[in-house]
Amino acid sequence: MIFKEHESVTFTFEGHRPRLTINVLKKMSVPFPKPFSHLSKDCQPMADKPRKYSKTDLHFICDETQCLLSDDLIEPSNSQWRAHALVVKEQSGKRHMVIDYSRTINWFTQLDTYMLHHIDEIVNELARYRVFTTADLKSAYHQLELNPHNREFTVFQSGNALYHWRRLPFGLTNAVPDFQQTIDYIVRENDLKWCYPYLDDRMIAIANQVERHRNLQAF
Repeated sequence: MIFKEHESVTFTFEGHRPRLTINVLKKMSVPFPKPFSHLSKDCQPMADKPRKYSKTDLHFICDETQCLLSDDLIEPSNSQWRAHALVVKEQSGKRHMVIDYSRTINWFTQLDTYMLHHIDEIVNELARYRVFTTADLKSAYHQLELNPHNREFTVFQSGNALYHWRRLPFGLTNAVPDFQQTIDYIVRENDLKWCYPYLDDRMIAIANQVERHRNLQAF
C-alpha cells in the first residue's frame, strides 16, 4: 500500500554480477468496492449499545486500533453510526479483534447475488497443466480502498473514540462477494491469462498444458 508513494523499490543482494532491472510492477486502476450498494429503504444510522470489556480485552482492542491507525487502514470519525469491537480467540490461544456489524449496517444490507467460483471447476482447469503456483494476499480485503462516501457505515468504537475504515473491512455482509467481484474485474480488465482467482488466493499456471507436453513426447 505504501509502494505507490515511491518512485522505485530496490532489493539489494550480495551477488557479484552487475545490477539487473526488471520492470514488472505497474500502477493498476481498481474501482472502489461496493459493499453497500444493496441497502434496504429503511436504512438509517444506528449506534449499538455500549459493551463491557475485561481490562485485558480493552487493552488488546486499543493496541490493535493503534496498529490499524499506524497502517493507515482506519481514521478518526464523527459518524452517527457506531458498531463495537469484539475479541475472539482461536483454539491455539491467538486473539483477534473483529467488528460486530450485525446491529448496525449489516442489519440493513441485502445479500449480493454475485457468485463465487466453483472450486471443482478451478481444480479441473489446473489439472490441464503440469506446473502452477499460488499467491495469497495478505489481509486481502484491506488491499481495496473504500469510497470516502461509504466510510461512515463502517464506524466502530475503541476506547472512548470512534473510527471508520479507509479500506474494506472484514465482517460486512457483502464483503466476500464484493471482494471476489473486484478481483475478477482486475483479472478480466488486465487480461491475466491462466490466472484462476478464488477470493484472496490466485492459482497461476506457469507451464505448458499436459496435452501439449504429451504431444511433444509422442513426436
